Amino acid sequence: MNPSYVNTQTLVHELGHCLDLLHTYEPSCCHETCNISDPEYLYDLFGYNPPSYCWEKGHFGCKITPGENTCTNNIMGGNNMLHYYFSPMQMGKMHRSLSIKSGKKYVKEDVYDNRVCKIKENETWNFDIRCYSDIIVERGATLTVTGKITMPEQGKIVVKRGAKLIVDGGIITGIRQKWGGMEIKKNRNGIQHLLGREGEIELKNGAVIENTGKLGK
Repeated sequence: MNPSYVNTQTLVHELGHCLDLLHTYEPSCCHETCNISDPEYLYDLFGYNPPSYCWEKGHFGCKITPGENTCTNNIMGGNNMLHYYFSPMQMGKMHRSLSIKSGKKYVKEDVYDNRVCKIKENETWNFDIRCYSDIIVERGATLTVTGKITMPEQGKIVVKRGAKLIVDGGIITGIRQKWGGMEIKKNRNGIQHLLGREGEIELKNGAVIENTGKLGK
């Protein structure tokens, strides 16, 4: 096997650890998350009805053999040939890591994703998070921020009619000083009975919203 390919596989495997992934094989796998009721349990790796152990039995001397599942082609698995796959739930863990864990400080400053983060029910963000897209608080939902949100340069926060944003001692700022700012959906022409109450923002307990490029309505 090409040494460069092997080195690349190893680098990707170790980066997976940096982004919160564990091995899929014993003994350094997922002992704390083998319970299917655990929110960290990876159904798409270990199945919906795992045995008493949920990990693979593979190791770095393991060969992928048709009809056997002792090792797979997962990047966090162990085999001596091909491993190049992340499952969707592993990808989700890595995205989460890039938002709330130390890896977020190594992401390029100008990263922006056109897909939006929609808040559809009441949530409290009591942690520090780096966002890579717009945040939309949907009608009927309240987003309470007690931690710190760092927004991308192009990103904005939209509070729709009938929605509320509460910044309770928290901070909302930008990765490059200025960011897209807030957009509050308001009713016009006296038609509140059709559209519901206007979007609301409440700041309390020393809350800070800083470096906004604009405040839209």
